[in-house]
Amino acid sequence: MNTDRIGRITADGRITHFALPVQGAFPSMITSGPDEALWFTLNRAGAIGRIDLDGKVTLHRLPTADAAPVGITYGPDEAVWFAGIAARQIGRLGMDGTFQEFPLPDRGAKPHAIAMAPSGECWSPDGAAPLAARRHRPRTGDAARALHPRRRHSPSMTRACASAKVCRNAFNGAYSSEW
Repeated sequence: MNTDRIGRITADGRITHFALPVQGAFPSMITSGPDEALWFTLNRAGAIGRIDLDGKVTLHRLPTADAAPVGITYGPDEAVWFAGIAARQIGRLGMDGTFQEFPLPDRGAKPHAIAMAPSGECWSPDGAAPLAARRHRPRTGDAARALHPRRRHSPSMTRACASAKVCRNAFNGAYSSEW
């Protein structure tokens, strides 16, 4: 389960593994970015990784130690956004390598996944309350809690709030964080 690598499978079924430059990193979620690369969280390494189509890996260490990033998504602002479950915050990594962090007002929140709306709002299921999600407006700093409308399914299972372990890249097959 903790293989410390990223895997790629092509349309014709060829599988390639790319080793990560850090042991025990626990790669969690993966998303495509604006730069034709794949971006992923390294939960135990406190980092966001980037892998290009040739398999070159670059690590970006988070400013907050032990943030434990899990979910990640590509936003309409051409940045990647991530959920730091242990730090109880949402973060943004610009393509220039700069980080922004947004601590959640409810310090008991446990964001573990994240999805971006075209409006620029990001949504994350609240692991501390399984029928609730958090809406974050990074431009204003506003954050609000919203109850799941069906109250039967966790928001982490809905399309609006789910992150993926597998990310399709139109240029070079499907990639998976192998943890």
